[in-house]
Amino acid sequence: MSEKKIPIGIIGLGMVGEPLHRWFEEVCDHERGKNLFLYDTDPKKGYFDDINCAEVIFICAPDSTEP
Repeated sequence: MSEKKIPIGIIGLGMVGEPLHRWFEEVCDHERGKNLFLYDTDPKKGYFDDINCAEVIFICAPDSTEP
């Protein structure tokens, strides 16, 4: 029996977003580009998926109140 996975998006692949990304891939068996979409503004990380394909989006951004 096949289970449909909810498409997940993660914006910001740093201290919080990267472990979340790995958890969805390794534990929940999501696949990038199929039901896992990643985006980060840092071009060195290379995450520029179409986040609009996701039904649930996690925004993992630094707290702007910290000095």
